[in-house]
Amino acid sequence: MNFDLLTFANPIIDVCIEAPRSFVEERSLKFGETKLVDEASVFDNLPCKPTYVPGGSASNTIRALLATKLNVNNQIGITGAIGADEIGLVYTHAFEGCQTFLEILENESTSKCLCVTDPSGERSLGPLVLASNQYSTSFYNQTLESIEKSSICYLTGFFLLHSTDKIVNLMQNTEKIDRLMLNLSDAFVVYGFWDCLNQVFPHTSLLVGNHVEYTAVYEKLSSNPAEDNKMLAAMRLLQDKYGIPTLICTCGANDVIVLQDGTVSMYPVRAVDVVVDTNGAGDSFVGGLLAGILSGFPMEKCVALGNELAGYCLGKVGADYSGFEMQK
Repeated sequence: MNFDLLTFANPIIDVCIEAPRSFVEERSLKFGETKLVDEASVFDNLPCKPTYVPGGSASNTIRALLATKLNVNNQIGITGAIGADEIGLVYTHAFEGCQTFLEILENESTSKCLCVTDPSGERSLGPLVLASNQYSTSFYNQTLESIEKSSICYLTGFFLLHSTDKIVNLMQNTEKIDRLMLNLSDAFVVYGFWDCLNQVFPHTSLLVGNHVEYTAVYEKLSSNPAEDNKMLAAMRLLQDKYGIPTLICTCGANDVIVLQDGTVSMYPVRAVDVVVDTNGAGDSFVGGLLAGILSGFPMEKCVALGNELAGYCLGKVGADYSGFEMQK
């Protein structure tokens, strides 16, 4: 089977609640940060009934893409590992219109993430990584046997934490994949797993991240603390060192920065009236971006669609695209 887009995902269920800062601090978490947790007890004694949303960065992106309804004629595939449990079933039902290659692990639980927002919309993420990190080489090989070719392979930095070797192997099979699109995902990926990123950057055609992640990249690549625009400087350093043709940086409510073959473009972000939850906004941007790319749109329109989906997500709890309709 040929695909227009094949996505390697870390399937996870977002457990979304609103809670005060004291609740987050009791669990040694922080607003504005992602911190891996290693005990299921962090999900005990929640102050309110949670909302369960099929999540994981790459999964959010694909659901955002599907919400545009632009790509009904595109072949889209998603692969990853889940546990044989009830919340795993929540995940399996989220991708109508996709070909799913999900490894179901009998002796593992599906990964989940505590997503806490305060009344201002600031968030704290505490992922408990279980089955998603157990994506096996045998299942990866089985998935590749089912795929003749994919125009784009999309993955996040989170996937590299356990499967860098699989992605390097995939990109060496050049008959399988035309282009690799990589999302930096989080500053802790840059700081803690730089060696993994270094192995994949040379194969990357399009790199996307936010201003915090690109600032972390700058700190890895440069010793000059006086640089005014660390995001753009990092993008130029990456392009020069690894030959990545296109790099995109989101900057919250500020303009999106795009660096294509040495040329910088800035694209405005439409203001959002009410921010309910920032969780998934960056993933939603990438979903719109990908939907535009698969539709053959120019970059300006791809970014605009990404911003539209991100703005919609900001008004919902979790990465929820129910009711989304593109603006004319």
